[in-house]
Formats: sequence, structure tokens, C-alpha cells
Amino acid sequence: MRIVPAIDLKDGRVVRLFQGRYDREQVYDLDPLDTARRWKQAGAGLLHIVDLDGARSGSPRNLKIVQMIVDKTGMSIQFGGGVRKIESVKDVLEAGIERVVVGTAFFTDLDFRDKINRLKPDLRNRVVAGIDCVLDAEAGFLVRIAGWTGKTLIDLPQALEMAASAGLTRAVVTDIGRDGSLTGPNLVFLQEVLRLAPKMEITASGGVSSLEDIIALAELARRFSNLNQTIVGKALYEQQVDLKEAIERCGKKDLKLEN
Repeated sequence: MRIVPAIDLKDGRVVRLFQGRYDREQVYDLDPLDTARRWKQAGAGLLHIVDLDGARSGSPRNLKIVQMIVDKTGMSIQFGGGVRKIESVKDVLEAGIERVVVGTAFFTDLDFRDKINRLKPDLRNRVVAGIDCVLDAEAGFLVRIAGWTGKTLIDLPQALEMAASAGLTRAVVTDIGRDGSLTGPNLVFLQEVLRLAPKMEITASGGVSSLEDIIALAELARRFSNLNQTIVGKALYEQQVDLKEAIERCGKKDLKLEN
């Protein structure tokens, strides 16, 4: 299982939000390039970069910064935030970014979803469904959109089916209630995702707080081969997880914590 550091960009800075709330922002670095270089030095091969300004405004706002990170570090980037037009999808991929995450328009605009499906396979294979969910007491997990500020009636099984029907083979799945909370990943939620989408490569997101959490996810990945990545954000910035150590531990056959 690959560990993917997250870099969330807002006003050109590296920040983290609590449960996606823009009024609960913590700034961690004024220079995203320095952050990217730090994660590369620790052994990361892929970064998950979210354009928070783009997610709220409806179109990417920090793409030049991301392109600079690609140019200066040579790292692979998975980018999302405000990608709601097919032209934006192509702009992101043509900027040298490895993968683009689509959410809001994918779940609300049938024409956009159809255009994704009609992309040439080499491009469509680089498009990732961003499935961000909140638990509803009556309806189960429902998809949130527009930087998590917009509600939908699309439940988790529907979201995964929409992604598969559009020809997508990857999804980043987030339990918003765990994001930025450092309370641990929702393993029950993730197991449901993995059972519902056995042919889709799933990236787990939200809640990682420790090396123990990462090892628990790696053990889950042993049971479900479609869990191939986990995103780690706040735990890195709060120094609760050492990225180099976590990458090394996940590379070992015996994942038990060492005394």
C-alpha cells in the first residue's frame, strides 16, 4: 500500500482544514515547494494536492504552483479542486500532472460525466473520482460537493456505480467526518467501499493519526487488493507520523509495530 502525502493549497500556502471547514484553517507552510521537497526526501513518490481555492470557486486557482512543483521536483501529482469542465481536466493533464480528481461536476453534470467517459483511454485512465461522504443518520453516507459545502442525495453505492459506469478505475474516498480530525480512519466505512467496488483502485482518505493507523490500513489492504493507497495529511504536519518510517514499515512483510 502506497502512502501519499497531502498538500492542501489556499491563497498559495500549505494549510489543513478541519472536516473541510474553511473557517477552521491551520497554516503549515508559506512555500508549497519546500513542503513537496520535504516529502520527496522522505521517500514519497506521489503527492495528493488539493486546490481549496478552486474547490470553493469552481475552477483551479493554484495550478501554476502545482506545475512548478512538478517542474522542480519531478514528482508525480494527483490534483483536485475546482475541476468542473472537461477543458480543465485536459489543462491539468497537459500541465504534466499525473492524475486529476473530479467530484462536483462529475456527480451533478451528466454532460461532464459523458465527456469523461468519451475521453481517450490513455487520458480517462488518469481521471480519478473524488467521493467525499458525510454520514446521514437515515440515508447512510451521502456525497458532498463544492468543497464539501454542497449536499446531494447520492449515496455511496450510487457514487461508486457512477464512477464505474463512466469508465473510471480509481477513486479517492473520504469520510469527511474523520478528515483533519486525527481520530483514526473509518475502517468499517472503508470495508464497505472495498466490497462495493472490487474492480476499482481505492485510495483511503481521512483520519490517519499515527503509524498504528497506517499499519491497520495496510492490513486491510492485505485483505482487499483494491485498497492500494492511503492519503496522510494533518498527522504529517503535526509530526504524529514520520513519513519515512511509515513508508519503510509498509514495505515490510511483517507490519507489526516494533518495540
